[in-house]
Amino acid sequence: MACRPPSGQTLDTGIHELIRDLRLGLARNLIINTRQSITDITYECGFCHHGHFRNLFSRKYGITPKKLRNERRDDGAEDLSSMGGGRRVLR
Repeated sequence: MACRPPSGQTLDTGIHELIRDLRLGLARNLIINTRQSITDITYECGFCHHGHFRNLFSRKYGITPKKLRNERRDDGAEDLSSMGGGRRVLR
């Protein structure tokens, strides 16, 4: 089933893909902004298998979740390991 914008034209993306993209976007945000392990993020965002998550993430963003986190540290972004107070979860 495809979603339809107000103009009546069919989007190329089905509801399943839209939901998956929202979940991947949440995962990306958590990878960048929290200290949570990538495994925890995988499950929190509704993916049952880490390998499947990694493949989808890499296809969408052109980088693996681990490399994204490491690049953020290498680029001078705040060191996630220095963030105090344990895990931060966006709700």
